[in-house]
Amino acid sequence: MIYTASPDNVVMLLGDKSMELFRTAVDGAREDYNRYVGAFPVWAAQDCGRMTFNLIHERIWHRVVDLSEDLDGLHAVEKGTTRNLHIGSQFQVRFKLHDSAGGVVSYPTQTALDFWAEPPATLPSMECVNLAVGYEWDKNLGSMGRAVMSLHVSMDKPLWVIELPRIGGEGSGDISVIQGPVDGPQLPTIVMPSAPAREIGRG
Repeated sequence: MIYTASPDNVVMLLGDKSMELFRTAVDGAREDYNRYVGAFPVWAAQDCGRMTFNLIHERIWHRVVDLSEDLDGLHAVEKGTTRNLHIGSQFQVRFKLHDSAGGVVSYPTQTALDFWAEPPATLPSMECVNLAVGYEWDKNLGSMGRAVMSLHVSMDKPLWVIELPRIGGEGSGDISVIQGPVDGPQLPTIVMPSAPAREIGRG
């Protein structure tokens, strides 16, 4: 079947277990960061942005690696400074800070520019959707905001941004769209094999 990469379709195709992994990793990293700030308030106040964001990214990534070990179809891959979570053959995820406009920041290497660019023209069955999962950063408070997921046409131009839904409990599975889908570039398509869509990520 063919789906557009709309927020609803992406969340549905990723499945509950993948979405729960994302939310758990980001929320857990927030707890880790708050614990660090509470234990070392002077150090935290003196940290440059790079130190802060590297710490948060490390905590998200290592939680993702631990949580993905028991899930079929999820593979955490680290190559040098590049870290991707592969979910089936349909999705690649990178973990990123989002600014107030939904943009992400990365060194402009060719690999990064390719990842955040519009999907290339490929055979439909080979197409992969690249997603950003992470958090909003409150510059004024110096703290992590909402846990979010986004789809981009470039690093500073999201097609849409949603708050990661909570799985289980009150409001379970509700999708809160923060931005988009926007007019302009068309949403990429996701071509699923004959297996039922909800088997991706075993959701």
